[in-house]
Amino acid sequence: RVLFRSLPAADRASRQPSTPCGLSKVPALRDSQSPAARPARGGEASAAMTEEKIDSIQRRAFKTGVRKLLKDTKKKAVKNIGVGYKVNWIRELDSKNATFKADFKLFYYWQDDFFKGGKKGAHLDVRAPGAFWPDLIIANEAELHITHEDFYLRDPATGAVKLSQYYRGTMTVINMNLRYFPFDIQNLRICVRPHKATIREVELTPADDHAIEYHCRHEWNVVGHCTHSYATNPTHSTTGKVYSCLHVIVIAQREHSWYLL
Repeated sequence: RVLFRSLPAADRASRQPSTPCGLSKVPALRDSQSPAARPARGGEASAAMTEEKIDSIQRRAFKTGVRKLLKDTKKKAVKNIGVGYKVNWIRELDSKNATFKADFKLFYYWQDDFFKGGKKGAHLDVRAPGAFWPDLIIANEAELHITHEDFYLRDPATGAVKLSQYYRGTMTVINMNLRYFPFDIQNLRICVRPHKATIREVELTPADDHAIEYHCRHEWNVVGHCTHSYATNPTHSTTGKVYSCLHVIVIAQREHSWYLL
């Protein structure tokens, strides 16, 4: 039971509102279920403090990461290299050994202040002392040879250069899936990446020139091609580094009539 005590007349008069409705004296009502209306319990207060600490730590980590990234960028600017290609032919796709033979050209574009002021179209030394050398490799090569190489100056004002390399040989197929044989489609990749330069030093991007020659119909039919840019997983590196990687993908479809009557 709740017992009410009668107040003296003077006290009752002093508690009456001064205005007719008393709106100016009545404080704003609070919802009894709102966090502001009830005192925070120990567990809730601790959780709120923990969330604030986590947010504060995340903000500090983000600011630290941004400052480190800007510092690294100022130390050494990222070299952007455009990658173009022309696939001449794809042959002998071996499902047993997951390999294929290919003949293709790769075109690399970048700018180097070392070659500024030279003669436009002049052939350059790819390993001239003091010049930038990207040192790019084909990560999924099995037995590949460079048959021809050409390096020349495109724009003397900016130092824009172009490196062309012609390849011929055997490549490995990444993730060959034969689940839908003989109705399978395979992605034949040419995986280009720097040998040692990380993504903070060299970044590969698709260039505008990309083509593929006509392929005669045989067991495999070339139905398309494209490029994808990736960043490698640092857990797959012994030093925890991340590399820029560009894949030239040729899409080949098996001719199922070779196996079905």
